[in-house]
Amino acid sequence: MEALCITFVAIISLVIFFGKIGSRFQGLLNDSYREAESIVRHPAGYPRTKTDCYEIAYSFESEDCVYQSYNECEKNPQHDGFIPINDVSIVSFPPYYQTQSLVDLTFALAAVTVKLSIFYVSEDRPKTFADKEIPYPFGETSGKSIFLKGSGRIRFVNKYPFYDNKTCPCARCTHSTAPKKDWWMVGVVTAAHVVFDEKEAKSTRCRVDYNTEVKELKPENSLQGYGIAERGVFVEEDRSNVLFCTHDSSLAAELESRVAHYKAQCEKVVEEFQDNAERELVIVVSHPHGRAKCASIGRAERRLKVETGFTKYEYSVATCPGTSGAPVYMLDRTKLPFCNHPHSAAFKEKDNSGYSAGGY
Repeated sequence: MEALCITFVAIISLVIFFGKIGSRFQGLLNDSYREAESIVRHPAGYPRTKTDCYEIAYSFESEDCVYQSYNECEKNPQHDGFIPINDVSIVSFPPYYQTQSLVDLTFALAAVTVKLSIFYVSEDRPKTFADKEIPYPFGETSGKSIFLKGSGRIRFVNKYPFYDNKTCPCARCTHSTAPKKDWWMVGVVTAAHVVFDEKEAKSTRCRVDYNTEVKELKPENSLQGYGIAERGVFVEEDRSNVLFCTHDSSLAAELESRVAHYKAQCEKVVEEFQDNAERELVIVVSHPHGRAKCASIGRAERRLKVETGFTKYEYSVATCPGTSGAPVYMLDRTKLPFCNHPHSAAFKEKDNSGYSAGGY
């Protein structure tokens, strides 16, 4: 009988012990932003507010006025948290993330990050989002010429099928008596409020490798927009897939190589950190105020599942006008190792915090 009691007490003690372990483990999970995810049933896919800041740099006067806004920035006058892309190093990262693989990934992401210059606001931009309460960015200026600056990421480079017999749609070929028949389409993902539709895409210029403040624009570093990918705009999720063109075979090959290299670096980092509990790192590469490329490093705060199947992230990281559409790399990914979320907006009431557009 005594032995039976001792056994019973031992069992009870083990249950209590493992119960505490389980509670502690669950507590750790609940403390993680990954457990803060929730289904968002808002019509716009995200509970927007009228104070959210959609971060396009703009001017109605000239491109120089857009660049000048850097010196007149009210959000972050000193631009703390922005690291010129060529200055990124291991010490740029928090102690836990100081690995060469993350430095290499940041450079790989920067290599496919582009500056977008838009010169026309489509008359088809809505005045509000679907809820009819929140004004849509630049909806009141539709049909007008303007100078807008945003960011984006190259998703793919494909040679246009020769059998379609479609010549290159760039401005030079369009007005040429001998347009190029061999050309490549370059897909760039950005925010829908940066490039809304095909009309805006055709007035958009994409600049590659704007890494230092050099005014001269080399033709080989510029791509002309010509359209939107099929099912390429998700207005409420704030996601747009813009098509650019080039008949420069060397540039096309270089960009295609960069896309492959970026994906390879992402897979390498995922493998390195897959067993680590700390995976809340966020990296944003953008063109603040339309100027040279910078990296911002922060942390993810919350993941939101949207009814449409997309996910969105909240994060704490430095952003500014010009960051809209920039690629947001999250170390914690559940479906794809590479970043698929453009930056959407900042919270006005919180310093250095914002959320992404929809992505997978």
